[in-house]
Amino acid sequence: MQLMLWENRFNLGIETFDTHHMRLFDILNNAYNSVQLNDTQRINALLDELREYASYHFSAEEELMGRHSYLGLVGHANEHEEFLSHISVFQQSMKNNEPLYKVPIVVFLREWFINHVLVVDRGYVKLLDNDSKP
Repeated sequence: MQLMLWENRFNLGIETFDTHHMRLFDILNNAYNSVQLNDTQRINALLDELREYASYHFSAEEELMGRHSYLGLVGHANEHEEFLSHISVFQQSMKNNEPLYKVPIVVFLREWFINHVLVVDRGYVKLLDNDSKP
């Protein structure tokens, strides 16, 4: 079962980042399935994978924004750091053996993904529309 289905509205028109977002989307859906199965071992592995892949993606986004002198870079990078901080909190909760219903992993990931891709990332896409894309 999937938490979310990929929709065209999630595409930014930057192939590399659309591919990155699709991968993050898959991790989110895998996390949802693992929560449904109460598979804490798999959730821990997915949180590690999410942290790694998100860090890779965030670095690529921030590098692109820096190359194009995007004025919103600092705020955008702060959102990335906040996301990674939330993942750390979830990982600590899992290490503390908190019941899954007390760890709102999936809700946070879903809401963050939708807001970040549909709202926040659109800011640098507008900049690139006025310039050349990567």
